[in-house]
Amino acid sequence: MNAHTFRREGTCTNKCRHRRRSAKKKRDSHRIQAVVTLYIATAQNQKRIYTNDDGLAGYNQILSAKHCDMVSVFINGVLQPDANYTVHRNRFRLRTCDLPPAGTPIVIQFIKLCCCTAKGGD
Repeated sequence: MNAHTFRREGTCTNKCRHRRRSAKKKRDSHRIQAVVTLYIATAQNQKRIYTNDDGLAGYNQILSAKHCDMVSVFINGVLQPDANYTVHRNRFRLRTCDLPPAGTPIVIQFIKLCCCTAKGGD
C-alpha cells in the first residue's frame, strides 16, 4: 500500500506537505502585470496646460487618470504631490503659482495593473 493516500480534494490523508505544495502552486499561477505609459514634454515659458501635441514623439499620449491605477508626475526629476497638478485625457494642467522654467523636463508616468493567469508555469 502507498504511504500517501489521497482524498478526492487532492489533499493527503497523512497531512504531510502535499497540501501546502498544491496551494502554493495555485497561488503562484496568478501574477500581476504592469503596463507603463510615459508622457514626456519640455516646459515652455509661462505655459500651464499641456496636451498630447506638446509631448515628444513616441511619448505624447496623456491618458485619463480615472483609467489608471497610479499616476506619477516628475518635474525636473522631482516627484510632484497630487495637489500640484490635474490629469485628464489628452490634458495635463499645473496648479502651482510658479511654473517650471523653459526647457525643464516634465514626465508623467501612467501605470495600469492587471491580474494575469500564467499558463504552463511561465
